Amino acid sequence: MLHHLTIYDITRAHLLDIIGKVEKRGSLSVAEKLRTWFTQLFTYATVAIPNMHDNALQQGRVERILWQRIALW
Repeated sequence: MLHHLTIYDITRAHLLDIIGKVEKRGSLSVAEKLRTWFTQLFTYATVAIPNMHDNALQQGRVERILWQRIALW
C-alpha cells in the first residue's frame, strides 16, 4: 500500500487504486468514506505541511474524480 511513501510521494493514482480495491469487494459506503477522508487529509496537509502545494489532491482535483466514480455506482 502506501506505508513506504511519504505524503509528498502519494499520487492520485495511488488513491484511486485503493478506492478501486474497496469498490471491487463491494464496499461502496467504505469507498465513499475513503474519498472523504482522502480529501480532508490532503486539504489539511496543504495548510499544515510545508511545500504541499503539489500534492495528490491538487493533481487534477482528485476529489472530483473520486466523486465521479462513486456517482457511477
